[in-house]
Amino acid sequence: IDEPTLVFNGDIFTDLDITAMIENHRHNKAILTIALTPVEDPTSYGLVETDNRNKIVRFLEKPNPDEITTNMINAGTYIIEPEVISLIPSQTNCSFERDIFPLLLREKKDVFAYSADCYWMDIGKPENYFQLHYDLLNGKSNQYSFNNNRKKIVTGSSCIIHSSAQITGPVVIGDNCTIGEYVKINGPVVIGSNCQISNSSIVDDCILWKSVHVEPFVKIKHTIMANNTHIGSGSIIEGAVLGNNTIIGFGQRIKTGRLISPNTVVC
Repeated sequence: IDEPTLVFNGDIFTDLDITAMIENHRHNKAILTIALTPVEDPTSYGLVETDNRNKIVRFLEKPNPDEITTNMINAGTYIIEPEVISLIPSQTNCSFERDIFPLLLREKKDVFAYSADCYWMDIGKPENYFQLHYDLLNGKSNQYSFNNNRKKIVTGSSCIIHSSAQITGPVVIGDNCTIGEYVKINGPVVIGSNCQISNSSIVDDCILWKSVHVEPFVKIKHTIMANNTHIGSGSIIEGAVLGNNTIIGFGQRIKTGRLISPNTVVC
């Protein structure tokens, strides 16, 4: 790699202005620029201290409350010069945050912060993943908008929704979905493409990925269902996370907090 590289952590969502960050990086002639974001409780994150020029002077990983000097944290987005990449050892586990970035500070390199007023969410936990969807559905990020859709209900192409179904927004339904008779969908709900919600089932405050099949008389609340999940008739699921290709049999009760691994059959 012989030019600046943009790096993202895989467990964040942000509407950061990347163009402005790149311009800032070039203006400072930085070897590394790290995006920062403020949080209310920084004790679970890595803090980044800067001087009055926004040059980074110290990293502090997951501090105790009495060690907190700033609420600005590493937002998991970086612009790095080729020189930084050359420091990564081959065939060895290496962390930018714990190994490479502190090394650059020790060597007095030009490491700068880019602080921006933008939407940012760490989505590494189910509750944060839910919160991201709530925020997007309620217009808190410029990445998504209902565009003055007063009912806050968006459906994709080729959907079949029975006239007796009751849908209360905010709800987004992907392409090629089927919503059966007397189904109730209570937002916030996101339903991926090729899903089928069968007769008299209730979906309340859920995220369904692609190709989820819900049989009749099912009740689902505050649950994440990954691709190709199948829910048997009469089952009740609340506060769970179901991995890809999960099969829930007839009349099952899945309790709050349960995490079901991919390719699991519950019967």
